[in-house]
Amino acid sequence: TGSDLRHLVKATYYVSSLAASKKLNELRPNYYDPARPPSASKAWVSGVARAGRSLTFDMIAVPKQ
Repeated sequence: TGSDLRHLVKATYYVSSLAASKKLNELRPNYYDPARPPSASKAWVSGVARAGRSLTFDMIAVPKQ
């Protein structure tokens, strides 16, 4: 859609298991520029609307110039 992870401004992560939360914490720093990480929230939920899954997310980015 004309953007990338460097232009991510807000991410909301929905987790329904401790394992998913821990793995997200481990992997997330590998994908974002530490000098300008996006604003982020993590919400604990009872499920993520797909059987067998425990993580989903919503991301908002701006277009690359």
